[in-house]
Amino acid sequence: MNEIKRHQKDGKISDGSIDTALHIREINAIDADAINTLVIAARNGDDAAYSKLLDLYEPLILSIVKNALSFLPPGESECIEEFRQEADIKFYEAILSYNTEQNNTSFGLYAKICLKNKMISLLRSYYARRKVTGADIPGKNGSDVMTAPDPCELIAGEEEAKILLERAESVLSPLEKSIFSLYTDGKKTQEIAAELSITKKTVENAVYRIKKKLRKIL
Repeated sequence: MNEIKRHQKDGKISDGSIDTALHIREINAIDADAINTLVIAARNGDDAAYSKLLDLYEPLILSIVKNALSFLPPGESECIEEFRQEADIKFYEAILSYNTEQNNTSFGLYAKICLKNKMISLLRSYYARRKVTGADIPGKNGSDVMTAPDPCELIAGEEEAKILLERAESVLSPLEKSIFSLYTDGKKTQEIAAELSITKKTVENAVYRIKKKLRKIL
């Protein structure tokens, strides 16, 4: 694609208070084959097909970007353009990498996970820059301190956790799979350790490895 199309007005992100899971289901209800046809056409250079996909998934993209921006302190308006541009690029990359021959994961859910993972990477880079400059990083909604979200924090919902676990099957050990499943259920480190009869340190080390592996597969 010669130019990434953007849906942004006056440098502002429109309201993203949309039920993105519902939006994905509505799109998929149109026809999965039709979406796949657009994906194939877009990756082959069809600008009209790419624009159609971008129009269909614009609410999803805007919602994910807005959610990521909510993790930044007030006054960081210069990040809006960067996050939106990166989201558009990642959406196009999702088009290029999506496997249209499988039936387990819809394009909408695949793109959603890819986009959220990209936002997490951008947030990590932002926090790293702030740390280097020595700037304070207020937490979300005015809390005292905020750290970069982990690879699961922005990925909410049972369906997405299931997809992540399926994709992680080939890279996670049996123990890591058990810990990841409990982790995505919202269990705390101590709770996971007690349930699996292992030490808290073992859980922490496993979570670190899981995050590292997930960043590579998403």
